[in-house]
Amino acid sequence: MLDSSSEAMRKEIHTFSQRLQDLKEELQERGKLSDAAHALWNQVQQHKDQLETKFSGAERTGSWASIRKEFVEDWNSLVVDVVALENQLYQ
Repeated sequence: MLDSSSEAMRKEIHTFSQRLQDLKEELQERGKLSDAAHALWNQVQQHKDQLETKFSGAERTGSWASIRKEFVEDWNSLVVDVVALENQLYQ
C-alpha cells in the first residue's frame, strides 16, 4: 500500500472487507471451501477484525501516526494470507 494516511487506510479496510467476503462466496460457489480453506478464511477474518479495531482505536485517540508503520506491515501480511486463499480458486 503506497498511501498510509488514515483516510486511505479506512478505504483500504472497507475494500478489503468486501474482497474477503467475495472470496468466501466464490470459494463456496466453486466448491473449494474445504475445511482447511474455511479455517484459513476464519483466521484471516479474525486478523482483519483485530486490525480494524486497532485502527479505529488509533484514529479515535489520535495515535495513528505513531502506529502507522507497524500497522501497515501487519496489514500487508494479512493481504498475503488472502492471496494464498485466492490461489486456491485456481488449483
